[in-house]
Amino acid sequence: MKTFVILVFILMSFANINAQDQHKFTGTFSGITDNYYFNFKDTDGKIIEFNEMSDDVTIDLFDENVIGKKFEIKWKVITIELTDESGEPTGETTTGKQIVTIKEILSKK
Repeated sequence: MKTFVILVFILMSFANINAQDQHKFTGTFSGITDNYYFNFKDTDGKIIEFNEMSDDVTIDLFDENVIGKKFEIKWKVITIELTDESGEPTGETTTGKQIVTIKEILSKK
């Protein structure tokens, strides 16, 4: 029983760490930039660009019909490996933002 309690505690700790790594943002989709970043703007005019989407995301942000729609987004910071002009890794990294989940917020009529 003691082992079971310790195992549950460890699993809950990992779940809590993962949840702490995620951020929330609500904004309107403005479209895709020339660098293929997903561009969103909140009600205060703050712009956030996301580098990529998780494979679990089912909304197609490449569809022009979603431009102008409002979304609730959960995202996390990721590490991106940089490449040179020919696509070869440089060994350098930078940080970016990945959309983990995205849900459309339907307007009230």
